[in-house]
Amino acid sequence: MVKRIFILLVLSLAVTACTLLWLYPQFCGRECEVLILCYHHIDDTGNDSTAVTQETFDLQLSLLLSHGYEAISVSDMIDFVYGQKTLPPKCFLITFDDGYESNLTLALPVMKKYNVPATVCIIGAFAGSDSYKNTGRPMIPHFSFEEAGRASACGLLSFGSHSYDMHMYAPYESGICRPSAVRLQNESEAEFFAALSADHEAMCALMRTHLGYTPEVFAYPHGLWDPIAEEILKNSGVRVTLTTSAHTNILRRGDRECLYLMGRYTICETTDFEAILKCGIHKNQGETQ
Repeated sequence: MVKRIFILLVLSLAVTACTLLWLYPQFCGRECEVLILCYHHIDDTGNDSTAVTQETFDLQLSLLLSHGYEAISVSDMIDFVYGQKTLPPKCFLITFDDGYESNLTLALPVMKKYNVPATVCIIGAFAGSDSYKNTGRPMIPHFSFEEAGRASACGLLSFGSHSYDMHMYAPYESGICRPSAVRLQNESEAEFFAALSADHEAMCALMRTHLGYTPEVFAYPHGLWDPIAEEILKNSGVRVTLTTSAHTNILRRGDRECLYLMGRYTICETTDFEAILKCGIHKNQGETQ
């Protein structure tokens, strides 16, 4: 009997010790949880793909804050990992992909209402256009780099890259189509390295000219990535890469690798937002826009 009690006591102490070791990094501020949300377009109706209404966006920011999440910027995230800032244990980061005009006209007023920052990852070839490159085919209007510069004065917006022109739409292309920043079929590593390097440099040049900085953040088109792409981006000064793998992220002070291939939840009008908040991890939505 005494032996059994002793064994149970030892097991209880072991479980307690393991629990404390697991919780210790968060208690001492060396880890924090970051929920990253990926938005695209804001419009009057929303859809089940990549658009939400302004009202839904407002409600979702309100829900995040009421559930104890605190809004952070990409700079906050980088500074935490690099040991220059402390963060609360549970944070959220808003991102937008593509660079739609509605990010500035409809989303930004809501962000100002709640004082929530965001990073918009721009497709360089689409900036300032409402038609698909040189085809004349209409598309949702994208803001220009000049508009981005003016909007950033509010202090809530930063900008990253969604590639210069590696988010092509096949039906509108007559030549080689690169829908994402991964190797094409039968493309050699050297050819892909050269293509992505040139694309990224074109984006860096645009941002350097119009915004005064090069991108620290790269959101992979369709969430698809390649080890060669990671190498190029890291070596060019990109400190955060984003996928669309639906999971929360753990930031660890001093662990710079935790800033790469970060997961995001793609949000649309029909997203079960309450489920994301309750679970912290939602049913994998797959790779999206």
